[in-house]
Amino acid sequence: MAGTPAEIQSAWEGLMAYYGTFEIDEQRRMIVHHVQGSSFPNWTGIAREQFYELTGDRLTLLTLPLTLSREQLVGQLLWQRMQ
Repeated sequence: MAGTPAEIQSAWEGLMAYYGTFEIDEQRRMIVHHVQGSSFPNWTGIAREQFYELTGDRLTLLTLPLTLSREQLVGQLLWQRMQ
């Protein structure tokens, strides 16, 4: 529960977290997160849309395509149900 100043800085700079309510748009295969608070202050109050895929015991969340350094990227987060 403790770290050096360099370890704490590294952990904080690598963190991305948000919370709030969500809704599922089954027709569009989208999950919409209504962000109430975030480690990115400018996200508070936004509706964040992500594609989702539900296959068996796995839920995959995919970001909308974004351009970074002239490259088209899609972020992916995989959740698997515990047995």
